[in-house]
Amino acid sequence: MKKYYKILGLDEGASKKDIQDYYDKLSIELDPKNNDDLDFFKEEFSLLQEAYEKLMGYHPDTKSNKNSKGDTGAVNKLNNTQLRNDNIITAK
Repeated sequence: MKKYYKILGLDEGASKKDIQDYYDKLSIELDPKNNDDLDFFKEEFSLLQEAYEKLMGYHPDTKSNKNSKGDTGAVNKLNNTQLRNDNIITAK
């Protein structure tokens, strides 16, 4: 497994704000457009983006992580909508 915090230069468990701040800084420095489109920067920028997406996706403050821990509100809303739609169709 890649060490996503290390890619961003952060300690494991860094805050969401720190992740965002470091990503913003590094993305400007490593953006291939700012570096003559060299392959090295394309690879580094790709790693940076992957690390950012993984860390923000799994950070405790993100909605996707809350849903994975048992928050079924979105699923229940979908099921209720489907039930209403089924009732409308069968009522005709």
